[in-house]
Order: sequence, then C-alpha cells, then structure tokens
Amino acid sequence: MGNIFDLWQDYRINGFCSVFKRILLYIPAHYLLWKTQNTGIKCGINTTETRRTKVIVSMTSYPERFGEIDLCIKSLLLQSYKPDKIIIWFGSDSQERDLTESMREYQKYGVEYRFDPQKNLKAHKKYYYAMREFPEDIVITVDDDAVYPRNTVRSLIKNYYKHPNAVSARRVHKITFKNNKINPYDKWKKEYRWAFGERFDLMAVGVGGVLYPPHCLNENAFDTNALIDNCINADDIWLKCMETLKKTKVVWTPCLFCHPPTLRFDRGLSSINSVHNDEYIESVMKLYSITFPA
Repeated sequence: MGNIFDLWQDYRINGFCSVFKRILLYIPAHYLLWKTQNTGIKCGINTTETRRTKVIVSMTSYPERFGEIDLCIKSLLLQSYKPDKIIIWFGSDSQERDLTESMREYQKYGVEYRFDPQKNLKAHKKYYYAMREFPEDIVITVDDDAVYPRNTVRSLIKNYYKHPNAVSARRVHKITFKNNKINPYDKWKKEYRWAFGERFDLMAVGVGGVLYPPHCLNENAFDTNALIDNCINADDIWLKCMETLKKTKVVWTPCLFCHPPTLRFDRGLSSINSVHNDEYIESVMKLYSITFPA
C-alpha cells in the first residue's frame, strides 16, 4: 500500500477511489509480497512446450533500482504460465558490472540482461528492443517497481486468445471526452474496471502488465528521434498513440490487482508525468494528426 506520502501522491494524481482500493487490497498485497519472498524457484521460463508464437516478458531498469528489484524479478520467474524469455533491457546509464549478485543469480533461471551503450530510451526500452528483435512474437511489458501475482502472464495470454488483435492490459485508464474533444488527462477515469470488449477509449498502463500482439503498433513507434523529442517520459501515451495510428484497440484483462503491490522506489516520475501528460498528448497528436475516436 505504501507510506503516507505514497497515498497522498496517489490521491493527488488518481483521486480518492484509487486510495480506497489500495487500502482495501492492503492484506492481499502484503500476502503476495510474503508469498513471493518465501517461495523457491524451480523453473523460470518455458523449457517444455514448443510454441509457434513465443511469449517474451520484457522490462527495463537502471542502476539506482538494482538493489531493490529482487522481488519484482522473482515474481516474473514464479509465473504459473512460463514465458519463453524474460529480458531486462538497459541503456547507456548501465553497465554489466552494475548488476547485483542476486540479479546475476537469476540468470541461471532464464533471466537475460541486454545493454545498449549508445543511448537511453528510458521507459521506452521495455518495448522498443523486444519488438524490434522479436517482431512475430507476443511481448508482455512490466515495470520494475512492482511485484506481480503468479497469474499475471496467464491472464494476459487468456485474454489474448479471446482478442488476438487487441492490446490486453490489466490496468487501463478510460479516455474521456467533452464535445467530441479529448479531456485533460486528470479528467480521465483512472484504473477503469468495467470496460468489457475491445475499445479505442482505453489506454493501457504499463505497471499492471500489458500484452502486445505482433505488429500492433504503427511503425512510427520506433522513430527514436520523434519519441525522444515528443514523449520521452510518457511511454504509455506514446504507445496509445501508436496503437491508434494502427487502429489497434485495447481490452481490459479482469484481475484483482490492477495496480500490483509496488516496491519502495521514488515516485517522482509519476508526478512529473501527471504534470506534463497533456503536453505529451498534444505534441504527439499534432505530430501525427491523431484523432482519438470518442
């Protein structure tokens, strides 16, 4: 659930309902943390099933967080549906020597670490490299500041079978409109739970876990100059715009933890994003002449 500062930040950004849900899920969240910490790893990735379309779990991080992401990585290795790969991507701010001993220990269970010494795409790293390297496979992105329930990957795959052409997400925000014009980000309905079926007015939010089917994004998604200039600190917004350009809808994946239990990281980026999200949205919409269907 976090400390008082976390709750205040959550209230300021997402409103009372979000804080109430955190409090309601306090016991289940702490049970998940305890269970993850005390469960041994037997097999982290798929080694028995041959799949035509591989499942790639992808995330990014940076050295300041390396000392605290053990439970996040371990929760991915404990998934009931085993992905074919778990890859953590790093940018120019990271080197292999920065990896902790426990991070290296997870390599024997299938975790891979990849480095780009030339550039740092920040949060965009979690989808950019995986989709470029595995264009015909399913990419599931997660954030490094959460601990994921064992059914996270399974629930997303199950939803994918029902909606193979849509982006499946366990946490979504509903985009709202007034007079057919998109409302400011603060007026969107956060952690929207009653959105059944594929829709254009939903935005997938990465922290819950998001499944991207092959070729679901417009090719402009990989224009690094454009994303750096227009949306470097808001990957969820950039991805939503690229989905809209490709006419790809989003579908909510029902779950208990829309926002899984978080680790004790600085939440400064969330605060920065909430202030500048409208600027990012306007910038990308103008760049590509995007209109969100109301």
